[in-house]
Amino acid sequence: MWGVKNFKNKKRMLFSDLAVVKVHDRHDVAVQVIENRVDVSLIHADKKENIVPTIATSVRESDSFTTDQRPDLHIVMSFEIEFGVHCKKASCFFPHDKMPTAAKWQLMFRIQSISRCQLFKIMVFRKGLGRLEIEQSPSNKHIRRLASSLEVKDCRELLIRLGLDAKVLNGVQDKFSPSAFHENDFKYTAMLRWKGSVTDSSFTTIHDAFDETDKHLLCEVLGDVNVDDVLKRFSITEDQANKTPTNTTLQELSNHIGNSCIQLGVELGLQSVEIEGIQNDHSCKLLHQNKTTLRVWSQTKFPKPTVKELIKALQRIGKIDCLREISF
Repeated sequence: MWGVKNFKNKKRMLFSDLAVVKVHDRHDVAVQVIENRVDVSLIHADKKENIVPTIATSVRESDSFTTDQRPDLHIVMSFEIEFGVHCKKASCFFPHDKMPTAAKWQLMFRIQSISRCQLFKIMVFRKGLGRLEIEQSPSNKHIRRLASSLEVKDCRELLIRLGLDAKVLNGVQDKFSPSAFHENDFKYTAMLRWKGSVTDSSFTTIHDAFDETDKHLLCEVLGDVNVDDVLKRFSITEDQANKTPTNTTLQELSNHIGNSCIQLGVELGLQSVEIEGIQNDHSCKLLHQNKTTLRVWSQTKFPKPTVKELIKALQRIGKIDCLREISF
């Protein structure tokens, strides 16, 4: 469908939301406008693996300019560069300063308009997990995130394929069946049991045990979460976000965590022995567990416990609505 618009006070003209330009032999650049977003893709006639690196670099640099390079422009152009796995989920993207040096990047990019044409986000997609990532053993946070993204049935099947004994699996499930535990506690603990029972618990091992459609979940567990919108929604300033939460704030928050104590503790970076100790000291006392978890975290020296990190953890475990009940 072609749109009819007035252009520079001239006659009405036909406009398309897609333009394709040949830039080199068998290389095209496609520019498509989707609402307030501009997608720019470098395309090879045969397959993306055949894209010439120097062409990709040239095309990317031609679109990555600032007002310092073009002082004649009056529009303020600012750029945020993010990298991520080639997929449709924005959660895969992360800031360029956190890009793994061993990652193999796919030669295509997208420019996304955030505020009409005044702020663009350039995203370069990569083929998947980098070599350093795929060879490392997942941390407890990675394990928790992966477990929470799986249904109980799918998690059991994955662990069986990974070699965890069914009796061990059933024993863990029985232990975490009471309502005092979150449904993800069983999956998380079962995956920890598997990790501790094998010599190779790398992402490669998990990746190979996944079905093809599930492998993207590994990308998600490694990515950071952006809470800028959350901070804005709850009117939390940057200065407040970078401070350690007060005891009053933590006290208020503990009333709204429910049975997500283990999940929160993991995301806040508490060690397994600390979480287990809290569970044993305050068995079946959820409020005391939550209070102790938040207190232990707030007293850590490094990394600094901040409001922003707390909000990221709440976002991860699906408890972001708790912020409606507390003040900073």
